Amino acid sequence: MPVKTNDEGQRMFYLPRTLENWPWPRAINPYYKEIQAQSDAWLHGFKAFSDKAQHAFDMCDFGRAASLFYPSVTKEQLRTGCDLMNLFFVVDEYTDVEPAHVVREMVDIAIDALNYPDKPRPEGEILLGELTRQFWDRGRKTATPSAARHMVESFTAFLNSCVEQAADRDNGYHRTVDEYLKVRRENVGSHSSFVPMELGMNFPDEVFYHPVIVELSTHITDMVIVDNDIFSYNREQATGTDRHNILTVVMHQFKLDLDGAIDRVSQYHEKV
Repeated sequence: MPVKTNDEGQRMFYLPRTLENWPWPRAINPYYKEIQAQSDAWLHGFKAFSDKAQHAFDMCDFGRAASLFYPSVTKEQLRTGCDLMNLFFVVDEYTDVEPAHVVREMVDIAIDALNYPDKPRPEGEILLGELTRQFWDRGRKTATPSAARHMVESFTAFLNSCVEQAADRDNGYHRTVDEYLKVRRENVGSHSSFVPMELGMNFPDEVFYHPVIVELSTHITDMVIVDNDIFSYNREQATGTDRHNILTVVMHQFKLDLDGAIDRVSQYHEKV
């Protein structure tokens, strides 16, 4: 993959095959095409982006990703998963370019909509409020009480982490790897992404928060962070939003070049 350098030249870096030894076969939900079309039509109705930006957004194929994440859930549960993927990335696009105090306002609107999906949103409010309200008003209908609680808790944590990320941008702060992972484990959205798989299950807290389950969740999340950050690095460095990327963090903390950082985080992925 080509990367622009400071002198306007290009250099290549190679994406590691982090899942080359993954032992389980890939499966995709049979309702993929049908539900993706519904979710995409829902998002398009908000006109959240310009036509050009929406086309680029659609090329990401978030419905396919959700259908690979949730190969065995029902149609209704897959719709929640597809809508969640779309919502994640709208939140990212809106908050990645704003200062912390503006992000805080956006996040508070989304949190209110998440907690009160029956409440109409105010006229003229930023669309994140109504987008979040509709997402969870539909999604909660197929959620058990424990799954609903886990979605509200985890998505709230994700939203609050967007404010932390914005504050780091405002302050020019470079996190260490440990500091970065602490906030990124919420910011990558994996905890909310687990919920569509449990929508029909009612886990007691002693099961859901069992140390083994919590540790497994952390390991999965760290794998998601590494894969996501490696694959999104080129776009982020080109747009100046790579401060919250594991490659940038590793290069800054350990004084490594890009290849060295990729090697280091790939080894961490393999270890996890």
